[in-house]
Amino acid sequence: MFVDAVGANVLVFAVGQVFAWLFLRTGRFWVGAGATILLWVSIDWWLVQRYLLATPPEGQQLAVWLLQITAVAVTLSYVWAIVRRRLAAPQRPARFRSALAELLQGKSKQAEASFAGLVWSDPWDASAWIGRGDSFRRLGVLGKARGCYRRAIGVDTKKEFADLVAHRLKLLQASKPEKSAAKKPAAVAAGPTPAAAPVARKQKRARKAASGN
Repeated sequence: MFVDAVGANVLVFAVGQVFAWLFLRTGRFWVGAGATILLWVSIDWWLVQRYLLATPPEGQQLAVWLLQITAVAVTLSYVWAIVRRRLAAPQRPARFRSALAELLQGKSKQAEASFAGLVWSDPWDASAWIGRGDSFRRLGVLGKARGCYRRAIGVDTKKEFADLVAHRLKLLQASKPEKSAAKKPAAVAAGPTPAAAPVARKQKRARKAASGN
C-alpha cells in the first residue's frame, strides 16, 4: 500500500517543501506558509502514527493523503503560475498601458477588471497590484485597496516600489471618512428678552400721555 512507501512519501514531502519555499522566497507568503504548515503537520502525523503508535495502515491513510495532496497542489500551483506568467509576458506592456489609461480616464471599474486580469496572469506583478489598489481606492473600497497594496509590498522583493506603496497607504489613511461633527444644540427662537419688557411698557405709557389719551 502507498502508506508503506516511506521513501516515496518523504520525497513527495521534499518536493512540496521546495515549492512552498519558492512561494515564500518570491513574496507570496501566505501560500508558502500555509503549504509548509500542512506539509509538516501531515508528515509528523503520519510518522508518529507509523513508528510510535503502530497504527494499522488503514489508519495512516488520512495523514498520507493530506501530505500528498498538499505537495501536489503547491507544486502545480507554482508551475501553473509560472506558465501563465510566461504566456502573458508578450502582451503585458500593452495590457498595462490600457488598464492605466482606463484608470486615468476615471473608468475605475474597467481599470480594476483589467488590473485583476494582469495579476491573475502574473501574481508577482507588483505594479499591477498597485494599479488594482488604486482602482479600488477610487471606487471607495478601501479594505480591498489596502489588501492590494500589501500584496504589492509582498511580491516586491527588491523593494523597487516601497516609496510608492508607502505613499498610497498614506492616501488611504487620508481617505478614511472623518467622524461626523457633534450635533449643535437647536437654536432658541428669537423674541424679546425679559429685561426689555419694562422698557417697552414705559415707552407705551409715554406715547399715550403725549397723545392726551
